[in-house]
Amino acid sequence: MSRMPRPVRSAISARSTAQTEPRPDVSLIRASAINMSFGGLAALADVTFELEKGDSIGLVGANGSGKTTLLNVLSGIYQPQAGSLTVGDVSVLGRAPWQIAALGIGRTFQHPALPENLTVAEAAMLGADRNGKSSLISYAFGLPFINGQERSLRTAALGALELVGLLDFRDVRLRELPYGLLKKVDLARALAGSPAVVLLDEPAAGLNDDERESLVNVLHEVRDGLGLGLVVVEHSLEWIRRLCPRVVALSAGQVVFVGDVDSFAQHSSAEAIFALDRSAYEP
Repeated sequence: MSRMPRPVRSAISARSTAQTEPRPDVSLIRASAINMSFGGLAALADVTFELEKGDSIGLVGANGSGKTTLLNVLSGIYQPQAGSLTVGDVSVLGRAPWQIAALGIGRTFQHPALPENLTVAEAAMLGADRNGKSSLISYAFGLPFINGQERSLRTAALGALELVGLLDFRDVRLRELPYGLLKKVDLARALAGSPAVVLLDEPAAGLNDDERESLVNVLHEVRDGLGLGLVVVEHSLEWIRRLCPRVVALSAGQVVFVGDVDSFAQHSSAEAIFALDRSAYEP
């Protein structure tokens, strides 16, 4: 039997450090009849889908179809006007983003907005602090660690940085990094909180071919080595199919397809979203 890559083994060890409080088993995320409107315009309409533990789903759709809005609902940034959302058997509607993160839901953003004065390690530590109980001031401004909890946060952050290949950059300021590495820092921040599921909003956007290949390899290790669930928003169906066996497709805020990626490639909505030559995606 082949050995698990060292970064994954280190991350597994760090995950036990980050899990400081009990949380429900994230065996299932269930969104049911989610409705979200802005100024009377429907952004999501009766959206329903489920994510099993360790599952990976590609969330696809044209620009403006509701993909990022749905991630914002799942992570607590938006509160829908109707519907239900559960993590395990816990209803999470009305909970703050940090409370949902503490239940095991990590999140990355299409455009990372981390304070540029932080070092890479400090930025990852922000994600490790799932419960919001430690003093962020001490490491955000370079002060000495004040307690054992902050030392444990750093351990979790360094484990996540090793997993994404940024351990050697841990003392570099974010303002000194190119965009491609900032995207990986944002992923490390999400992983440092020891999530069971990570929501990824266009993780490969703005990356060159080498950076995209490196990122998909990291996400394979995250998915397979740590058993994490993934919800991936991405505009490349080929990139989606390398990570996600299933697809949820949105159009004008409504779910128009749920199923395996090969079946989706033959679906009418796929041609509209990706301008596909369907023959290139025959199973």
